[in-house]
Amino acid sequence: MVCLTVKKQGEFSSALIDSKVGDKLIFEGLYGNFYPGENCGDIVFIAGEIGITPFFSVIKEKISSKPKPKISLLYSNKTVSDIVFFDELNELAKNKGIDKLVYFLTQEKGEHPLVQEYSRIDKDLLKKHLVPLGEKNYYLCGSVQFVNAIWKGLKEIGVPEENIFTESFY
Repeated sequence: MVCLTVKKQGEFSSALIDSKVGDKLIFEGLYGNFYPGENCGDIVFIAGEIGITPFFSVIKEKISSKPKPKISLLYSNKTVSDIVFFDELNELAKNKGIDKLVYFLTQEKGEHPLVQEYSRIDKDLLKKHLVPLGEKNYYLCGSVQFVNAIWKGLKEIGVPEENIFTESFY
């Protein structure tokens, strides 16, 4: 079974969403190296909006692997209603599949019981939620601006460049 997560934003995603049952779609294989291998150590995923998509599948696979890495997820969105996989992620955190789950909202203030931060992710919040930094691998996915800002923040708090892996979109 193939599952796709698509946010209607551009020409491709609109065409995909507008496709009908029975339409033929052609996909090419996997590309890149944006995947934690076996024995990857502890993993920190930092997602901006739909950047959660590649992480969701990886998290589900890694929680059943041996040895199971310690998994942290920092996930930024504009509002609670924008959070993709909200119920599924909360269930994974409740069952200790995700060891640390931190939601950040940038355009909504409130007192949602599952949201920890109402601001953009910056180096001080990275330090607050990621200490100790240890020998973790950091995977970032989101807009180019989001990924660049998080990469810079991680470097400023002492994360070695070889431990940071990025994927971004426009």
